[in-house]
Amino acid sequence: MDGKEGQQKTQYRRVPTTVISTTYEEQKMSAGVATIRMVMWMAFKSLNILYIPIFIARKFKRSKICPPVKDEILLLPASELADKIRKQELSSEAVVKAYIARIQEVNPLINAVIEDRFKQAIEDAKYADKLISFGTLSAEELKEKHPLLGVPLTVKGSIEVAHMKITSGMLTRANITAKTDAVTVKYAREAGAIPILTSNIPELCMNWESGNKLKGTTKNPHNTTRTPGGSSGGEASLLASACSVIGIGSDVGGSLRLPAHFCGVWGHKPSPGVVSYIGHYPSCKNEEVWKAVFTLGPMARYATDLKLLLEVIVEPEMKDCLMLNEPVNLKDVRVFFMEDIESSLTTKVSDDCLEALHQVIDHFNTLCYNNCKKVKLPLMKHAPEIAALNLLDID
Repeated sequence: MDGKEGQQKTQYRRVPTTVISTTYEEQKMSAGVATIRMVMWMAFKSLNILYIPIFIARKFKRSKICPPVKDEILLLPASELADKIRKQELSSEAVVKAYIARIQEVNPLINAVIEDRFKQAIEDAKYADKLISFGTLSAEELKEKHPLLGVPLTVKGSIEVAHMKITSGMLTRANITAKTDAVTVKYAREAGAIPILTSNIPELCMNWESGNKLKGTTKNPHNTTRTPGGSSGGEASLLASACSVIGIGSDVGGSLRLPAHFCGVWGHKPSPGVVSYIGHYPSCKNEEVWKAVFTLGPMARYATDLKLLLEVIVEPEMKDCLMLNEPVNLKDVRVFFMEDIESSLTTKVSDDCLEALHQVIDHFNTLCYNNCKKVKLPLMKHAPEIAALNLLDID
């Protein structure tokens, strides 16, 4: 580092930088496009200024955090819960009741639940325990046929769960009930998972926060003055507060990944087409466009459960394509990263995020034989506008 960089509070390790040039970079933007960009920049900066009093007021608002977890059942990954249930070391009924008790304790703080099915879930758990006690199938056979047997599952409120409301946060859909399960929920049930509730979302899943006029606003369990993100914010808040261990979310532009990031849990957006989106509301008239950008995916409190749930909800014909159980030779893995996109429509990346990024890069350099490279993509600064225009083009 040079002298100026060395004086900075946070210091980062130098890594090779690759500049990816493009002929488009050398072309001047037309006067019309430049004007639109300037107007958008001024609008966003004005919004930032207008929100300053709100942010200042929130500083004086008393924040709350969720009470600590007392039941050790709530600290086990779904994979361990399923294993203990199969071996009759834990009963599914005890697990489901533990989660119900936690939800009843915490939800008044975070407001993450749309509708629950606690009574039916307890009956489902009793049935799972009976199935195991019959001894017809061994623990290994149960693992093969019902890998999530007896494990509670939460589902984003825009995904159909039979006999539960599917409002998508809209007042006009307040009394609409799903007649059947979404395909992903159907697969999860077949694997033995027990849906216990649907979680809160923004209206039509069109916000990076999770609030609507039917159920109000969901809060971040780490600090109730903060947002859990959106649109799968209810799921992320439940997972982070130990009210859920696995869940199903949906994603176009970060809807299950951003809430996971905001709440410190895990969300994975599979490649579109791998997981069925049938049974999600809202949908799109242009099916070809929709299936190219939209998908449902797994969310989990523990990273180890992402693969387990993805294998359950993935379309059967796509399982072999994913090669989830194939070993990866890390020597062949190359990692490229950026520190900022330098867009006029985004805020500067914080030092905390940069520090975390470089911790990850250091870790990957150890695993991947120093195959990490910092890249500069000049046109990436246009990414927010391009993404917004693509979304607006969906009918």
